[in-house]
Amino acid sequence: MPGQDKTTIAKLICKNDKVVRHFDELIWVSVSDDFEDKRILNEMVQSLTQTNPQLSNMGGILKELQKQVETSDFVEIGREIMKKCRGMPLAIKVVGGLMYSKKSRHEWLSVQDSHLSELLENVTGVIRRILKLSYDHLPSSSLKCCFAYCSILPKDSEINKDN
Repeated sequence: MPGQDKTTIAKLICKNDKVVRHFDELIWVSVSDDFEDKRILNEMVQSLTQTNPQLSNMGGILKELQKQVETSDFVEIGREIMKKCRGMPLAIKVVGGLMYSKKSRHEWLSVQDSHLSELLENVTGVIRRILKLSYDHLPSSSLKCCFAYCSILPKDSEINKDN
């Protein structure tokens, strides 16, 4: 459908301030009916690096694209946020869900700069107090011993009923 200004409209969208602010990088690639994936990917690399590498194999092109994406601030910011989760699975899952909706660098930095580790410390304290309350109210000392024993076992350990 030539002559219907599809490319012109797409370019206007890409230059729109809201679109530009939403993304760290914008890549413009013109795709024709008989496109070559290598050429398109090379153009993407060229757009990101402002160089003309003309990589010849798909593996090299994809590796370069991945390198460009991984060097973005998002990866480093994400690592810093994950450090604040202190390896706690529930925290990682909740924060991961939160980050899914965060699209801009500013939003990611806001989470990174939050008092996440302090909040998680408070949560850990609350969980510890709840577990202690549960432990203190177990009806017998044998159940308390069983609970204490189970707490030292690695995750997903199997316990033989005869033991």
